[in-house]
Amino acid sequence: MEAEKAKKQWTVQELVGWTTGFFERKGLVKPRLSSELLLAEALKLDRTLLYTRWNAPVETAPLEAFRAYIQRYVEGEPIEYILGYRWFMTYRLEVNRDVLIPRVETEELIEWVAGRENGRSRRFLDLCTGSGAIGIALARAIPEATIVASDISEMALDVAQRNARTHQVYERITFYRSDFLDGLDNLIGPIEVVVCNPPYVGENDRHKVNPATLSHEPWLALFGGPDGLDFYRKTVENAPRLQGKRVYFEFGFDQKERLETLFSSVGTVAFKKDMYGQWRFLSIDIHS
Repeated sequence: MEAEKAKKQWTVQELVGWTTGFFERKGLVKPRLSSELLLAEALKLDRTLLYTRWNAPVETAPLEAFRAYIQRYVEGEPIEYILGYRWFMTYRLEVNRDVLIPRVETEELIEWVAGRENGRSRRFLDLCTGSGAIGIALARAIPEATIVASDISEMALDVAQRNARTHQVYERITFYRSDFLDGLDNLIGPIEVVVCNPPYVGENDRHKVNPATLSHEPWLALFGGPDGLDFYRKTVENAPRLQGKRVYFEFGFDQKERLETLFSSVGTVAFKKDMYGQWRFLSIDIHS
């Protein structure tokens, strides 16, 4: 915020207006929404309540917090990390730099899985759970479901467990620290469906990744080897441990043909496009 205006007593309306213009000049997306979200967070209010205080002055402490948020945002930090949460479907999930920010495409994966499995399957494995978005959404969508959620990161599991408690599904999700399926042998047997949004960005495509993503989100959850397919190859190698199960994956927009070739040897493969018309999801019925 401009130094010469530092001592001005700002109202909510003035702050939103000035910050929206500032974000527009910086070329940031959704400048009005972003300014309102950051100011609401500084004031510890729901964004909709800003309008009830539209002409009210903003006190020093929240004003300083707001200035700090603006600085972080224009420097490229994702707004979800500044706010400390991301809305996923209808659930407000805690996020921080220990977990990947859930994307809207993964909401479509959940809708596909729930639509196909509700009433058929009850035991799920949420592999690479991260913030817990997939496991929590499945638990809420399928009331009779029980879920094992695993991740290699202990810090990510801490976030996922807090989110599961918040959304009152903690008792139905068993959390394990695991690298892929390691250590889960005693749990794999009863599992009917595996759902996973794995790291699938190719390290060779690092230059194509949004700089904010590279600077702030965990690389472990982003990169899947030189071509992005390492996690899928590991699944094929471990197909005998997954016999008779259905596995769902999210994948990159240009990976369909390679994944079809890769998985056709171990099961029956189906693909689904996302809302943008890109091939984005697949299921494999692993041969018994």
